[in-house]
Amino acid sequence: MNDREIFIQKCAELNIELTDEKLARIDQYAFLLEKWQKRFNLVGPDTIPNLYSRHILDCAQICPLIKSDDVVLDIGAGAGLPSIIICILTGAKIHACELVGKKIQFMSEVKRQLKLGDQFLPLKEDVYKLSDKKERYSVITSRAFSEVDNILRAGNPLLLEGGKYILLKGASFDEEKNASPLIKCMTIEEKKSITFTGGKILVLSNGST
Repeated sequence: MNDREIFIQKCAELNIELTDEKLARIDQYAFLLEKWQKRFNLVGPDTIPNLYSRHILDCAQICPLIKSDDVVLDIGAGAGLPSIIICILTGAKIHACELVGKKIQFMSEVKRQLKLGDQFLPLKEDVYKLSDKKERYSVITSRAFSEVDNILRAGNPLLLEGGKYILLKGASFDEEKNASPLIKCMTIEEKKSITFTGGKILVLSNGST
């Protein structure tokens, strides 16, 4: 079973509806990421041979936690992981916040080629300054931005009452949790990652949903 076939099988196990259209968009995204990787080094080069299981499946596993009517902010979106995967698989509206110009350029090209339209918006912004704007979010996610406390400092002014964080974190989360005064005010649910030993999906809530 190759890397792509593993991704398809795991999506079925997660009850993720992977239509032909969605899979075609995933494939196109993977193609573009590999193509642009040669110029911009968007992800670790040694992860490219396992792109579907190392990156795309890792992001896809949080999609059952997101509703199609959510408005999602991805902090430190990078190459669109997880924001583009969420956009394709859930239909939710996504704002992908990233400061690095080459990554914004890549996500903008993906948006154009995949015809994501108003559903996906790359934001070249400092996330700590987004609170000056009017947009607020029902879900905030992040995969590789920073420690939990920094994510909460950036995200709390942007999260709707009853909203939640859905974060992909490694085994270091226990140390981060103990060092974060902000997380003590959150309801915490931890789920095991299906892609990394010791990896976790964290669902942090700030009120009743």
